[in-house]
Amino acid sequence: MITKADLTHLHRACLAKGWQIGLHRHPKTRANWDKPIRRRIK
Repeated sequence: MITKADLTHLHRACLAKGWQIGLHRHPKTRANWDKPIRRRIK
């Protein structure tokens, strides 16, 4: 089973990746990064 800690860790890693990939493109859409990245992982 996946624990809450695992989800938090995954989420943080995804956000970090999103920042690295998209910071130069969309510096102001920080809150919107979770959505496309979550889709990419699944």
